This record gives sequence, C-alpha cells and structure tokens, in this order.
Amino acid sequence: MKLENKKFFCISIDTFVVEVAFFINYPLAEAIKETKKKKKYHTLSNYLTEHQDHEWANEKSVDARMYPLTKGYAVFLRFYKNSHRHNVAILSHEVSHLVSWILLDRRVPLSKDSDEVYAYLTEEITKKFLLGWY
Repeated sequence: MKLENKKFFCISIDTFVVEVAFFINYPLAEAIKETKKKKKYHTLSNYLTEHQDHEWANEKSVDARMYPLTKGYAVFLRFYKNSHRHNVAILSHEVSHLVSWILLDRRVPLSKDSDEVYAYLTEEITKKFLLGWY
C-alpha cells in the first residue's frame, strides 16, 4: 500500500488550553527538521528533540503513536492512500488516548457523570483534525 502525502499541522483545544501537533507520515527525525524550518514551531521542535532517543522514536512498523510533550501532545500517524477506513480507525484510537490523557491530567476521570465531557472533547479534537487534514 502506498502512503499518503506527508502533512503536519497543530490544533488548539481552547477549553483546556492544550496544543496538539499532528504528523502524518513523518518519522520523528523528519518532524524535528520540519518544525525547525518555521520560527513559530521552534519550541515544538525542542520538545520533540527531547524524545529522539526513546526506543520508539525510529519504529517503522507502528501505524500511530501519541505522546505527551513538555507542553501539549504530539501524534504521529501513518496514513495510506485509498484506505480511508483504516486511517479513520487509527485516528479514533489516538484521539481516545488524547482525550483520556488531557482529562485525566485535569483530574476528570471517566464516569457516567463525566461521559459527556469526554464525548465533547472527542468531537472537538476529531473535527479540528479533519479540518487540518483536508
């Protein structure tokens, strides 16, 4: 299967003052280079550089990876052309991680009382991702 084009963009989660960087088809080393190119992403580049020695940094077989940065989160996705269902399934998995980490960091455990907060945050992240992707 052929990979989709590379793409990089950031979204802001205004409700919780969180930034999320999405890297489609970028290995970590290339993501660092890409973020160094633009002055507004130099801080992000520094945060990514802190992770370049992790064991997962050069994995080739993983379709997705989400990890916390010093400030915000980075999500690496491997998307394929003509595999929309596969790509959306991978995205939904990583968005689930993002929502859990963001809300648990703010001490909002998943329960019947907090379920709606999780659902709205999932919707917000997914919508902003789709606007950046297309």
